[in-house]
Amino acid sequence: MSDALHRVVGSAQPGQPPRPRPAAPSLASNRYQLSLPRTAVVWLHMAILLPLSIFLCFYNLDEGAIWGSYTAVDEARHIRVAQEMWMSGNWWRPTLDSVPYFLKPPFKMWLTMFSAHLLGESNFSYRVIDGALGVGLIALAYALGTYFFRTYTAGFLSG
Repeated sequence: MSDALHRVVGSAQPGQPPRPRPAAPSLASNRYQLSLPRTAVVWLHMAILLPLSIFLCFYNLDEGAIWGSYTAVDEARHIRVAQEMWMSGNWWRPTLDSVPYFLKPPFKMWLTMFSAHLLGESNFSYRVIDGALGVGLIALAYALGTYFFRTYTAGFLSG
């Protein structure tokens, strides 16, 4: 055999079997998998993210609108629709001043009615669902960032 053929096959000397080629990394290899949950890191991230997100999402929730008149009008409209749904008992056909209101899906208004029924009518009870969903979205961003980027730090920064 010629020297060129030995280099292609990969054997060190003539007469020896060829060396095995290294396998290409696959998605199932350990290189692309998350290591075992590092509970201390996850607990530290949650100890920072959850209180911060709860503070930011629930701070001043009982006060009036802060972002301007359009937000106040839009928020008041959705609260009024939820109140009319509760008073009329018609949960499938939302109305605003007895006129059908189909500009928004009724699920958020159902949640608003539920929280207002449990907590009593107040600005806080109408906004508590928004705050809770905000905290949930921050936790979801942490989970998705950890999953897609394969590091807990990326999850923390996305949360």
